Amino acid sequence: MGPILTAANKTLNCVSGTGSLICIATGMNTKTIGSGVVAVVTATISATSNNSLDAILMSNVMGALPDGTNLAVSGTGGTISVITVVPTVSAVQCTPTTVVSGSTSTCTVTLSQTALRRISRDAV
Repeated sequence: MGPILTAANKTLNCVSGTGSLICIATGMNTKTIGSGVVAVVTATISATSNNSLDAILMSNVMGALPDGTNLAVSGTGGTISVITVVPTVSAVQCTPTTVVSGSTSTCTVTLSQTALRRISRDAV
C-alpha cells in the first residue's frame, strides 16, 4: 500500500491472476485520496525471460466521491528494465595440472563478475 492511502486511512485489497492484478481501495471515512503513490507492485521476472523491458499497464481506473458518485481519475503504469549480466571465464586452475589415464584433477573456474540479473523499475 502506498503512502497516499495510508494518509487517507484507506485499505487496499488485491486479487492476482496470471499477468494481472485487480485492486480496490476502500475506507469508512470521507478522507480524500490525494495525488501520489497509491500502491507499489512487486513483480517477479521469469528466469527464462529474454525481455529487456516489461511494461506494467493500468486499465479501468475508477474513482468515487464520498457520496458514491463517479469521479474521473487516471492512473499511470510503468516499466521494468531487465539487465542481464553475462560474465566471462577469467581463469581456470586445475590441481594437478597434468593427469594420466584413470586419475582425476580438481579445477576451479573463476568468473569475471557475478552472474546475475539486475531489475530496476520506473515509478508506478
